[in-house]
Amino acid sequence: MNLVLDSKLVFMTNTLLASAFPTPFCTSHEISYHISPFSFFLEIMNNLELERLLNEKLSTDRINDYAPNGLQVEGKKRRSKRSSRVSPQAKTLIDYAVAQQADAVLVHHGYFFGKSENPCIRGMKGKRIKTLLVNDINLYSYHLPLDVHPELGNNAKLAQLLGISDLQPLENSSTQYSCLGNVEKEPVTAEEFAQRIEQVLQRKPLICTENGPHLIRKIGICTGGGQGYIDLAAAQGCDAFYYR
Repeated sequence: MNLVLDSKLVFMTNTLLASAFPTPFCTSHEISYHISPFSFFLEIMNNLELERLLNEKLSTDRINDYAPNGLQVEGKKRRSKRSSRVSPQAKTLIDYAVAQQADAVLVHHGYFFGKSENPCIRGMKGKRIKTLLVNDINLYSYHLPLDVHPELGNNAKLAQLLGISDLQPLENSSTQYSCLGNVEKEPVTAEEFAQRIEQVLQRKPLICTENGPHLIRKIGICTGGGQGYIDLAAAQGCDAFYYR
């Protein structure tokens, strides 16, 4: 199976693939931390078996999400391993998947986000879903399960990339949507930490340093909807809080 991934999944890809799939895989080109899709290839695998493996690894049954996790648009059942060297200037991830003759697309933000999304399949949404159906491409989406997984999640992987260790929950709940940890080695200034973020994510962060401490030792992280955790981060004694 040829599977194309959304660039938001780069934090967890290597670990997830190595641990979730019993069959070999390889990337079609070097994975980098910038906004571009990439693809890899699995041996023959049923689309529902792939969903089962992902659901099991990401513990989707334990998380109450407001979007359906798993297989959102069903395409071809199985496909043999195939190598493609097509490198199109794709307008969208789905265009790229079509050009790669992909069997499946795996994303962080899919469709059908409850009350926040118009349920009608029309406009750009309609065109993209139609492209998936016409080309028999499976669409898998994992939202909160991908944010909060303690090993593979966006919070955990981003903390690892930014040199933040000793992670623990920021809030007291059964599902940890945010975390806090300590900057490894020596404390850093806000400007130094901003440079680290820019280097890792290849984009310049917006920083607010007014009234903040000069050095950062303890930092909170939330990779989705984090604006709701700012007060909690302050109450937990964080010197800085990163969110998107």
